[in-house]
Amino acid sequence: MQENIELARGTIAPDAVITIHLVRHPGRADLLVLRWPGRPTVIEPSKLPATTTVIIAALAEARIQLAAIRAVE
Repeated sequence: MQENIELARGTIAPDAVITIHLVRHPGRADLLVLRWPGRPTVIEPSKLPATTTVIIAALAEARIQLAAIRAVE
């Protein structure tokens, strides 16, 4: 049975969320799935620094959570 673990999420706009999942299939290598909004996300240029920060923070959190999972295996 497949196991799907959400490692991190970030809201990059009111209607746009990115998520990062660890997907485990028995007998196969683990995979990371980055889910981006299904359509283009429009932001004001002045919000680019904050949006970038959210994306980088979500990636960093996913890395931390993955390391924590690996540490107990």
